[in-house]
Amino acid sequence: DRTRTREGSITVEVTEDARFVVVDTDATAQIGDENDVSLTLRNTGADPARDASVDAESQSDALTFDSDGSSSTGFVGDWPAGETRTVNYSVTLSDDAALRGYALGLDVDYTDTDGISRTSEPITTGVQTIEEQSFAFDGVDSTLRVGEDGTVTGTVTNTGPRPASNVVVRYTDDASTVT
Repeated sequence: DRTRTREGSITVEVTEDARFVVVDTDATAQIGDENDVSLTLRNTGADPARDASVDAESQSDALTFDSDGSSSTGFVGDWPAGETRTVNYSVTLSDDAALRGYALGLDVDYTDTDGISRTSEPITTGVQTIEEQSFAFDGVDSTLRVGEDGTVTGTVTNTGPRPASNVVVRYTDDASTVT
C-alpha cells in the first residue's frame, strides 16, 4: 500500500444561471374533487431560461394530476431574469385523502444562454386541503306504496364547506324494488 499527497489549488466559479423560487400559490384542493392549483415562480438568477417548463410531481398517491397521473408539466417558454410565471395544474384529491397539506416537488427544465439543457435545483411547495363537500337530506316525506307509483320529497341542505352549483339529486340505492 502506498499513499501519495499532492497540494495545489483550483478555481471555483459560481455562475449566475437561472434560479427559481415559488413566490405565490393558490393551492387549495377539496377532498374528493378536482381542483385548479396555480403556482407562481420567479427566475431569481441573472440569466434567462429559454423553452422553460415546470414539472410538478405529487409526493402522495392521494393527490393526482389530470388523468390520475402522479406528475404534470406546464410549459412557460422564454423566462427572463427577474420575471415571474404562473403555471396552472388540475389536481384531484381522492375521497379517502387525509385533511392535511400535500407536498409537490417542482423542477424547472430549460435551455441556458449557451444552448445547454438544464434542470433547476428541486423546489418543494404544498397544496392545502379542505373537507369533502357534504349535504344533508331532511324532512323526508313519501307517498310510495307497494305496486304503485309515488314520490319521495325532502330538503337538501349544503352543509359545506363550499357553495355548490348545478346540484343534481339522484336515488343511488342498489335495491331493485325502487326505481
